[in-house]
Amino acid sequence: MAKSEAERAANRNVNKACWVGAGMTLIGTEIAMMWHSSSPDPAAFAGKSPEYIRAYTDAYNSRVKKIQTGYSCIGCVSALVIGGCIIIVSAINESNNNCGSSSSSYSCSDGSN
Repeated sequence: MAKSEAERAANRNVNKACWVGAGMTLIGTEIAMMWHSSSPDPAAFAGKSPEYIRAYTDAYNSRVKKIQTGYSCIGCVSALVIGGCIIIVSAINESNNNCGSSSSSYSCSDGSN
């Protein structure tokens, strides 16, 4: 019971959009794996046994780390894909700038089409 309650609380508390953005910086993914951005609400421990509190805290921290890492990896992959697309578009654009056009077909200065 403590584990499921802790995981639900972690899902509510972690700012997923923030971690996607952090992952886009590439360093954010490493930070996500090391740092817990939120901690359990102490009110969840009212009247609970030390074993419950320990299980809840362990499950909460584990889930927070998993969520942060997952969403920062999504950000990292997104940044790499966007960067790759920009490089490809730039290369295509550069290639087209090196070629001239004649009436209905393209011809490059080196004789290739």
